Amino acid sequence: KKASQAFKNICIKCAYRLKSTEIVGELINATSVVVMKACVNQGDAAQCKDIVEGISRLISLMKPQEASLCAQQLLGPIVNQLETFYMSSTQGNGNFNLAAGLELFASSIRYFEFSGSQSSHPTVIMLNKAWPFFERVMNSSE
Repeated sequence: KKASQAFKNICIKCAYRLKSTEIVGELINATSVVVMKACVNQGDAAQCKDIVEGISRLISLMKPQEASLCAQQLLGPIVNQLETFYMSSTQGNGNFNLAAGLELFASSIRYFEFSGSQSSHPTVIMLNKAWPFFERVMNSSE
């Protein structure tokens, strides 16, 4: 937990030196195993959120087009993993913690404040990509 908090703090304090697409891409690659492991266990949600939040704060400092690419790199695997867990749980192969999944997704887009076209806003792009998953979850709970 302390390591993930330190990572987030470094991302915040050194943001203007770390905000390039290359560095953010490398950070995503370097932390993806930890993030996916936390998603699998779903008990390490705080650790996962710190890492994702640190990277998302870097993404929020980029130009919208670059931010969209990095956001997809960060969130794509998370949404895929959440969907896998959800599908597995609906077939009786485990439990799915929807609240933890939504909290992780929200922590990744919370700091995305971009000006300009709303249709190219990284949050809108990510919500559009994740919407089929959210829609399946909502429809299955009715």
